[in-house]
Amino acid sequence: MISNARLLIALVLVTLAALVAAALLPQHYGLGGAAVDLCGEPGASGCDAVNQSAWSELAGFPVAAVGLLFYALLAALLGLAAAAGDASRPGLAALALAGLGAGLLVDLGLLAVQAFAIGAYCPLCLGTYALGLGAFVALWPARRGAGVLARLPGDGEGRVSLVGLGIAAIAVSAGVAALVLQMQARRALRDATMLGSPLAAGPSTPTEPTSEHAGAVAPDASAEAPEASTEDAIPGGEAGGVEDIARYRREAEAAQAEARRLKEILDDPQKLEAYRSDESVAQFEAAGAEPIDLGSSPFKGPENAPVKIVEYSDFLCPYCRSLAGALSGYLPQTEGRVAIHFKHYPLDPSCNPAVERGGHPGACALAMGAICAQEQGKFWPYHDRVYAADLHEAGIPDVLRIGDEAGLDRTALERCVVAPATRQRLDREIAEGREADVTGTPTLFVNGKRLPRINDLVRIVGSELERLGLPPLAAPR
Repeated sequence: MISNARLLIALVLVTLAALVAAALLPQHYGLGGAAVDLCGEPGASGCDAVNQSAWSELAGFPVAAVGLLFYALLAALLGLAAAAGDASRPGLAALALAGLGAGLLVDLGLLAVQAFAIGAYCPLCLGTYALGLGAFVALWPARRGAGVLARLPGDGEGRVSLVGLGIAAIAVSAGVAALVLQMQARRALRDATMLGSPLAAGPSTPTEPTSEHAGAVAPDASAEAPEASTEDAIPGGEAGGVEDIARYRREAEAAQAEARRLKEILDDPQKLEAYRSDESVAQFEAAGAEPIDLGSSPFKGPENAPVKIVEYSDFLCPYCRSLAGALSGYLPQTEGRVAIHFKHYPLDPSCNPAVERGGHPGACALAMGAICAQEQGKFWPYHDRVYAADLHEAGIPDVLRIGDEAGLDRTALERCVVAPATRQRLDREIAEGREADVTGTPTLFVNGKRLPRINDLVRIVGSELERLGLPPLAAPR
């Protein structure tokens, strides 16, 4: 009979695996979160390459959500096994062992996909595989209970346990489905508000004069200060010592007030967003402008627009696709005062030396196709067709097909896409991006300055117009 200690160890391990899968789910939808923080630079990490690849969904359902459902059900099963009596515990443990064994076979297949199809590894995905293997090892003695498993439906306690498992399966499935719908809604909201608001988010502290303002007058500490003795006196005499003590108290109270203010900001999502936006704008204004060559880059908007947005992008980057739609809707509302320039930075090791492996296979081919489309005066139709295709990987046949859809001359495109001059221009653009410290996509610059956060774009454009002495834009629709 398997011990409760082994059951509890397995329960802890599969619960951790479920939490890791849950952390990967927001990244699948490009929403950031713990997985991005742990995996590294957004847009260039192994987690990003795996979790947003063509292999990241199963019949339209995220593999991360499947993993969450699987491990959450195993946790429920192991919890039932730990609470069950001696008659049904071996059978329930054997069922969990069988599930983990099947899961490990699936994990081997997913590992092969990462190694041979994607060419990149997701450390957190590998972590779930390791946790599953650990739980399997912990439950290995449960293999002796396989005979009990067949008798569970005929045993009273066993039937109760199976009914409980069925109820848990329904509850967990509903919870995971609700979580996926929430992620989809968050992504839709993000796409709708991607560029942010043109107005400052407002003060991050209350406007009423309260003691929590950093500049508020502190109580008169000198009235409460004890008399200074000769031994404790600060140089400068008794009066000086009392004044210094009062000053120290005022500084301490001001620091406490600032700490309370920051806690209020952290506890209020709107204040936190306003605080982050203020920090982003301050960082932008303090930054120096990069010498970005706009001479050969395709652009939308007036050539002499006072505000120039430069977008370093990758045609296989999902977030770039969302941004392209947002910028396309925003530009007509800028009253001819903004131009958007496109720069290539494919996260594909076949042309980008900053990407060692994995990334977005085929992004280089699509970028060279775009360069050729520009030569035929049809960059933006090609650009829009690529993003509308929602590709996960690509090759020359995809470039030619999209070129046909965009109205390009196919013969000229076939020659151009493999021409050394096309590759040389792409290499120059990638090198320029690396010189500007571009490490992921999309990366935006406004009048040469890097944009810290994309959802501050509208606000920073307004700030630039104000700096240039131009009237503000209307709020984007």
